[in-house]
Amino acid sequence: ETGIMIMRFIYEVRSGFHLAWRYKASAIGITFMITVICIVLVAALADVITQTSVIVGAKQLRANNAVTFTPYYLEAKETEPSEDFMGELSKQITKGSAYTMISSNVRIDDPSFANGNRAIILIGSSAQMAVTGTSLCSPAPCAMVGERTTAPVDGPLKIGEEEVNITKETPSSAALFDPAATGIDLGTSVVIVLPPSSLDKLDVHEQTEAVWRTVLFSPTVEETAHFAAKAKENHLLLVPHNLATDQPERYRELMVRAGLYGLSLMAVSLLILAAYQNSVRSMIRREKPTLILHHLYGATRADLNVRLSIFLATTILALPSCALIVLSVMGSPFSETAALVGGLLITTYFISVLRTTLEVSHVFSSNSRRAS
Repeated sequence: ETGIMIMRFIYEVRSGFHLAWRYKASAIGITFMITVICIVLVAALADVITQTSVIVGAKQLRANNAVTFTPYYLEAKETEPSEDFMGELSKQITKGSAYTMISSNVRIDDPSFANGNRAIILIGSSAQMAVTGTSLCSPAPCAMVGERTTAPVDGPLKIGEEEVNITKETPSSAALFDPAATGIDLGTSVVIVLPPSSLDKLDVHEQTEAVWRTVLFSPTVEETAHFAAKAKENHLLLVPHNLATDQPERYRELMVRAGLYGLSLMAVSLLILAAYQNSVRSMIRREKPTLILHHLYGATRADLNVRLSIFLATTILALPSCALIVLSVMGSPFSETAALVGGLLITTYFISVLRTTLEVSHVFSSNSRRAS
């Protein structure tokens, strides 16, 4: 009898796959939409997690009364910071009262630099306060390569006349607080840590960015005004911002954005699932004669539910699960968000199975009433 039950189970599983094949047009459309929703949801949640962790992790900057700047270029001609200004900035960084970074203009004249990966330069030991998930390599100069960089980086990196050796791998969960963009994923970046004396070795584009990305710690009003005045002499207007004041507002904006993500995706998901349930209900009505005939020849309702469960698995779980597995391999925070979305996907599957089971029961109840 056990062998017969196994054979019946295998038959129902095969019938479930055949059923999915017969309705492949609608099944493929629904599967594709569910897969797209899962991918978008994972990416959106990963972005929110990264931004939130960076904002929360930047508490050391807030505790040190960090001041950042927003730049405005005063003239159309190229800004070129003077040697005196760069020397003064170097002294501040050496004292630990400031740090700076370059993330947009690193070797922009050399597209092959760092094998095409995004490169970020950090100058000053105090930059560690802006990094979460890892510690910076030392002593400077040194470089770190993210676990998820798109292309391998071999050999030393050349900054001016200086060669920087790669000494560490950056975990995929590491992130950098950027006052201009909130959070930067270091798992896909190459981070170059330089000493303050290297400011003179940077090109004009890198020096300009280093000026306006400077973060000052607990400066007096006079010190902030002096730094802004020196930048203005170099045709760069800097508007100061205190992180302790600005970050709570940025955090609220992030929570609002996360809420909008969630509501939008939830609305779209509910619409697609409603359409999917209607499609399944229509399929059951079309398959009603076959199901009843199969039942009359000895199939139990459990057998029919196995058949329909396999059909649902091929449309809800197959392709979306593959996409989630690929995303989870990318590391944190994608692995965490992929697991969360996977849980939601499995919950949706079991709800669909339950609704389908009830629909089948309704079909047989209606048929029994007609027969009596």
